[in-house]
Amino acid sequence: MGSKSKAKPRPRSRKRLVSSFRRTTTLPPTTLNNTEPNDNNSGKNDDYINTNSIIDKANLINLMENTICINCHKQWLGSIQCRKREGLSESLEFICSYCEHAVKLPTSKQQTMTQRREINIRAQLGAHLTGIGRSGLEKLCVALNIPPPIDEDHYTATDAYLLDIIQIHQQNSMDLAVKEAVQEASSTNLTVSGDGSWITRGHSSAHGIADICSTTQRPKVIDVERSSKECSQCIGAQSIRKSNTEKYEIFMRSHQCEVNYAGSSGSMERTLIKDMFKRFISKYNVQYHYYIGDGNAKVHKALLDDPPYENVEVQKIEDVNHYSKRLSNRIKKIKTQNKNKILQDGLKIGGAGRLTDQHILKFKMYLGKAIRENLGNLTNMYHSAQAIFYNYYSTDQDPQHQFCDPKWCKYLQDSDTYDHGQHSIPRACMDIVKPAFDELCSKEALKKVVRGGSQNPNETFHGILWHLVPKHRYASDLMIDIGVGLAVILYNDGYKKLRDLFQQLFNSCGYYTNHGIIALDTSKEGDRQKFFGRKRTQKVNEQQTHKIFLDNDDNSSNGEDDESDGYLYSIRSSDEDAYEPGGDDLY
Repeated sequence: MGSKSKAKPRPRSRKRLVSSFRRTTTLPPTTLNNTEPNDNNSGKNDDYINTNSIIDKANLINLMENTICINCHKQWLGSIQCRKREGLSESLEFICSYCEHAVKLPTSKQQTMTQRREINIRAQLGAHLTGIGRSGLEKLCVALNIPPPIDEDHYTATDAYLLDIIQIHQQNSMDLAVKEAVQEASSTNLTVSGDGSWITRGHSSAHGIADICSTTQRPKVIDVERSSKECSQCIGAQSIRKSNTEKYEIFMRSHQCEVNYAGSSGSMERTLIKDMFKRFISKYNVQYHYYIGDGNAKVHKALLDDPPYENVEVQKIEDVNHYSKRLSNRIKKIKTQNKNKILQDGLKIGGAGRLTDQHILKFKMYLGKAIRENLGNLTNMYHSAQAIFYNYYSTDQDPQHQFCDPKWCKYLQDSDTYDHGQHSIPRACMDIVKPAFDELCSKEALKKVVRGGSQNPNETFHGILWHLVPKHRYASDLMIDIGVGLAVILYNDGYKKLRDLFQQLFNSCGYYTNHGIIALDTSKEGDRQKFFGRKRTQKVNEQQTHKIFLDNDDNSSNGEDDESDGYLYSIRSSDEDAYEPGGDDLY
C-alpha cells in the first residue's frame, strides 16, 4: 500500500486574508472590496485597495509563473522589462517565452486631465511636507532601491502645477479665518498680530515673508505675503549671457521674473505688512485698527506715516514676550559692560552668590508673568513689576516687600522664619542694574503692554513654514510659496484639511493617507489643546471697544488716574523701539 501523499495547503479565504491584515496593521480595519466604511473622524475612508506598495520585481515573476498565458495557454514562463519610466512610475511588460505575448502593467495610474503619474505627485507633496526637497527624495529612493524621482525640469513644472491648487486651498482657509475673526469680534474692525521672517539670518536675505494673524480664541493666519530680491531663473540664465546673447535676451524678456521687491532686507517686513493692511478693505471689507508688534521694526511708524485707512490711526499693542525679553537684554548688556568692574562691596557683578544668568532669565519670566496676570490694570501691573526688583533687593535688616503679593511672597506669609540671604541678590549688583528696571517697569513704560498682545501665533506659523522650507537649504520663490501655502493650511486647519487637497488632485485621498492624517492630527491637536487651553486671566475684550480704561490709581483723591484723568488711552510706539531686524533670531 503506497504512502499517502501530503495534502495540499488549504488556500486562504478572502475572510482569512482580511483577518490577517487586521492583525498586522495598526490602522483601522477595512474590507478588500469597493465599499467605503464610515469613520466618525473623517466621514468616509478610501478603500484599502486604493494604496501604493513597494514590490520586489522578483516576486512579480514568481506570481506570473503561477498563471496561465492568455495567448498560448501554457503555464507562464518569461521575463520582465521596463518599457518606459517616469520618475517613480514604470511601465512594465511581462513577456511570455513561448509566444512572446506581452502583458503590460503600469505601476501608477495617470492623473486625470494631465500626463502626470499619481505616485510622482504624491512623492513630491511628501518632499514638501517633510522639507527634504528633490535632493532628499532622491537620496531616499537610493536607499530604498527604487527609481529616482522625475528630473529637475519636470519637478519644477509639477511644482508650478501644485502651487496653483495649493494656493486655492490656502486662500479658502484664510477666507474662513477672516469670517471667524469678524464673527468673534462682532465687528469688521479687527485686532491683529503681524510679524516678518527671513529665509536666511542677517541683513542680506534674498527672500522674506510677512504674515498677519487673527487674535481670536484660536488664532489663525488671515494674510501672508512673500518678497524676493533675487530670481533663480535670472541667475541661471547668466551661464548663456555671453555664449548665446540672443537666446539670453529672448529668455529675459519672456520669463516670469521672481523679483518683486527692491530695498533692504530689513525693511521687507514693514513694506509687506503695510501692503496687507491696505488691501484688506477691498478684499474683505475689513480694517485692522489695532496691531500687535514686537517693537523691533518700523512697522507701526510706517502705518502712521502712510495710513492705510482714512481718518483711522492704527494703534499698536506691544508683544509681551519681546517686551519682557527687552529687560533681560538690557541687564545682560549692563553685566557685560561691567564684568570686570569692582562694585561698592568690593566684588565683581558675576559669580557664585552674585548676579547670575539664571537670575536674569527669572527676571524676564517674572516680568512676563506680571504683565499677563494684570492685563487692563496698570496699577497692579506696576506693583507686580516693581516687586521683582525689590524682592531681590530686600535684606533681613531692610526688607522691601511693599509691592509684593501675600499670595506668593513667603516673607509676607511668615516674616519670622523667612531668610533673605537665600533668595536675595547683593544690593551692589542690584543697584547697577536698577536703570533697566526703571526704564521698563515704570508706569509710563508699562502702558505699552497694558493690553498684553502676543506674537506667538506668528512665530508658531514661522516654525511650521521653516520646517517645510528649511533655512539651511536653497529655496526658490516657487518652493517658498508652496511652503507658505501648506503652512497656512496646516496651522489654520490641521492635517485633516489636506484631505481636500488630495481629493482634488487624485479624486481620492487614499487609505493610508487618510488614516495617517487622522494619526497626525490627533497628536498635533493634543499639543495645540494644551497650549490654547491654558487659563487666560483678566482678558480684556479688545475687539468690542478697541479702547482701554486705565485703572484707578490708589493715590488719586477722586478715584481717577492722575496721569490720564480718566480718559481713554491709545497706545503708540516710540521711535526708540522702531529699528529694523535682520531676522527672527535677533533677540
